[in-house]
Amino acid sequence: MHHLLQRALPVLVSLPLLGGCLGAPGAAPGADQAGLLLTSDILAGTDVAGFVYTVTQVDCDTGEPVVPPFTATASEDLADAVLPGGGGLTNAPYDGGSQHLFADHFFWLPEGCYDVEVVPVDADGNPSEDCYPSHADGVPVVDGQVTEILLINQCKGEPFGGLDVIATLNHPPTIVDLWYDEGKFTCDEVTVCIEVDDPDFDPLLIRWKPPQGGTMTGLTEEPGPNGTTIFCATFSFEKPGDYEVSAVVYDMAWDAAGNPVPIETLLAQQGDAYPSNDTITFPVHVLDDEACMCTCPEGFEPTPAGDECIRITNAPAQASQTIYQVCKAETNPNYSRDGAQYPGGTIVENSFWGESYNDLDSRLNTVGVWACDPTQINTYETYATTTPTQEWIGFSVCLEIEEAGDYIVGLGADNRMRFSLNGTLLEDWNTNATTNFTYWWNKPLPLNSGLNIVTLEGWNQSQAASFGAEIAGPFPTGSLVDDASMIAADYENNILWSTLDVILEPFTIGETSGYTCEEGWVVNTCADTPVCTLIERVPCE
Repeated sequence: MHHLLQRALPVLVSLPLLGGCLGAPGAAPGADQAGLLLTSDILAGTDVAGFVYTVTQVDCDTGEPVVPPFTATASEDLADAVLPGGGGLTNAPYDGGSQHLFADHFFWLPEGCYDVEVVPVDADGNPSEDCYPSHADGVPVVDGQVTEILLINQCKGEPFGGLDVIATLNHPPTIVDLWYDEGKFTCDEVTVCIEVDDPDFDPLLIRWKPPQGGTMTGLTEEPGPNGTTIFCATFSFEKPGDYEVSAVVYDMAWDAAGNPVPIETLLAQQGDAYPSNDTITFPVHVLDDEACMCTCPEGFEPTPAGDECIRITNAPAQASQTIYQVCKAETNPNYSRDGAQYPGGTIVENSFWGESYNDLDSRLNTVGVWACDPTQINTYETYATTTPTQEWIGFSVCLEIEEAGDYIVGLGADNRMRFSLNGTLLEDWNTNATTNFTYWWNKPLPLNSGLNIVTLEGWNQSQAASFGAEIAGPFPTGSLVDDASMIAADYENNILWSTLDVILEPFTIGETSGYTCEEGWVVNTCADTPVCTLIERVPCE
């Protein structure tokens, strides 16, 4: 089946025709009834100047030529207008914003069925070398009606009394430029952009073809200069090597159901399966780790993994006269009694996290700490008091990370807790909610390579006091995406740091105790004497 637009019109009306002329009644069958005043294709510069139309009467049942044979031929130049032009042909099939050159011819014919062929010709009347013929078979001509058909590159003709054929030109899109965002040599990923022009202003579709071992993200499309379109995509690769990436760009129109499809598809449905696309293949070279060096701006140095640049600035810390000592907190039957809770709301109860009232082996009971009187400390098993109350105290944790990865931080507090990474507050439990201590809260914590300083602070309203925290990992980067993946991670056997590690050491930060720093700086306990540290990170150049 051809893709035809057929319209039946009463024959006893004046029809506004865009080109050609209406043959007078009684004109000799087969006579050429339109002169050829050839112009040229101004949209894309092809050799097409007009069309030659041929209609041949056939048997409506068999499709064979009638006897005696009947043939009519006509020629038309390109019209001084473009379609769809805002009329009834919009989105049937061409998009309303497109522009297609065309010609139109009207035949007056005996009732019957006709094969139609339209041949694009150059200024000398020879068949075009740039554009393909189109055709339609068995078009019915019915007494008392005018049948109109539209062909893509293209013909027009149908029902009785007349056959009106619209022939349009469609030009393929053209890739006019390609560029790499940061060059085709990369250590991990590369962004490539392609600029595409379509002479007919058709909508465009691009299909990227990443190679095996490559993945594609970051697809964008935006207008370019002079009516072009710019498509961009980012490609990442599993391992070093030389890769080839391809892209195919298609011009688009609308099928009979009103769906956007490549014009190639409409041509195939019409029976004229000609291509209408442009293709480009380009190289990408992924370097190995030895070749990939992280270059940093002045004052910065590569992180241990070479994945970004870091600058660490130290300054003296302001020391307080008050020092609190870290001791084990008294156990409490309510601590972590309801198990571990994850960001998505999943709760897990077991003997490790906590599973009932009076579970003295629950997580907060196991690792909870608070302050005690330094003069009263006898052993590691010395238990903390309930003071200070209504005052933030805590300590900083110095972590040197070799490779970026995901971690889990576990938290619990009676009553309040604050948790910061490199000076940025991540958790702020600033209420006395009982759930702060009846659950052990597990949170994902991505850490970059290099120095990371974690700050933990607790606050006691009155009476019983405890807060605890642990950092478990590393786990693969991007692996802790939901509750299920966090539960599946082996927290218990990968504890990197715990509040148990600082028992018998001083609390290093507090509102009236420990050390203080200016806003944005953090207390750094990596060295023997605490200092204030500012950590800055920027991408490699």
